[in-house]
Amino acid sequence: MQANLLKKHQTFFYDEKGNPVMVQLDLRNRAVREAYEDWMDAKEAMARENDASRPFEEFVEEYMNSGE
Repeated sequence: MQANLLKKHQTFFYDEKGNPVMVQLDLRNRAVREAYEDWMDAKEAMARENDASRPFEEFVEEYMNSGE
């Protein structure tokens, strides 16, 4: 659910070579805003657990798949 919701309300920005460099989330959507806040809380919890060696991409993949 979270992954589909965020994908629906995101806009990617690309560099001159066509590589994605930034993503914008539409926080006017309440569900998107709540999902984003949950994501930030999970990331902060991970940092508190001293799991800083864990690759960020791994965290994102696990988080995005957790709601499906």
